[in-house]
Amino acid sequence: MGDTFRRAQQLLGSHYVLLTTERYGDVAEYVDQPHHYRLVLALSAQQKVSAIILYHQAQYAYQF
Repeated sequence: MGDTFRRAQQLLGSHYVLLTTERYGDVAEYVDQPHHYRLVLALSAQQKVSAIILYHQAQYAYQF
């Protein structure tokens, strides 16, 4: 948390989807296809990571 989204891209790669959510505003969602894990990074107005959410989609449908 606190790192820029650019730094997160360097660490996690470029396979993500940008979404705008009601609860967190702008987020970047990374998906681990073989295991169905989702990693969601909430982004502040300065494009810094302000929250990190990790969940398994098959076990929990996280509500944004």
